[in-house]
Order: sequence, then structure tokens, then C-alpha cells
Amino acid sequence: MTCDNSLCRLGANKITSEGGKCLALAVKNSKSIFDIGMWGNRIGDEGAKAFAEALRNHPSLGDLRLTKNELNDEAAESMAEMLKVNQTLKHLWLIQNQITVKGVAQLADALQKNTGIMEICLNGNLVKPEETKVFEGEKRIVFF
Repeated sequence: MTCDNSLCRLGANKITSEGGKCLALAVKNSKSIFDIGMWGNRIGDEGAKAFAEALRNHPSLGDLRLTKNELNDEAAESMAEMLKVNQTLKHLWLIQNQITVKGVAQLADALQKNTGIMEICLNGNLVKPEETKVFEGEKRIVFF
């Protein structure tokens, strides 16, 4: 685990939804952080919701990596709502979670209102290869 004023890496620390909520509050109150990596934790949908709320109007965060955090479509919906408002986030990694095509559709819909984000990485989720074809027109959604 490493954190400084602008970068935070919290990998494989067994962080639960309660810890995720606390970290989200800290992020919300930090105006200088620009990159968060939280892989291999268990923040779940509640932790992801807290992050989405913290990022709605965040002035500096550009990268958020919530890889392997047991997120499903509920988390995707929260992230989609955040993306309708936040224009500073550039990279959102939701890799190896449990998001289905329903959650991806919500994220894709949010991109209609978001010109700032460059990519949403979703490989390793519960989306079948044939289901990804629906999103081929949206180059910012990446399945690898």
C-alpha cells in the first residue's frame, strides 16, 4: 500500500465495503489526488457507490482502478450516474468484477453525457463475447 498527496495504491488489502466508504470520504476531501488503484479488495457495491458519490464533483481525480473488487451491476449503475456529472475522470478500470451486459449498457449510456473520459476497461467481467458487439461503436468501452 502506498499513498501520497496525489497517488494512492491499495492492492490486495482485504478492504471491505466499510473500508471503501472511509477511503471514498478521504478521496472526496482531497483536492489534489489524481490516481487511485484499489485492486484485489472486497469493497463491493456499497464501497463503489461511496466512490461514485465522492467523484461526482471531484476536481482532480483522473484515474480510478477498481479491479477485482466484487462489483456488479449495482456498482456499474452508481459509476454511470457519476460519469454523467464528472468530466475530470479519464480512466475507469472495472476489470475482473461481476458486471453484466446490463451494467455495461448503463455505463455506455452515461458516456453520451461525458466527453472527458477516455476509457472504461471492463475485461474479465460477466459479459459474453457476442454481447460486446453491441458496444463496438463506443470506442471508450474496452473489453480487450
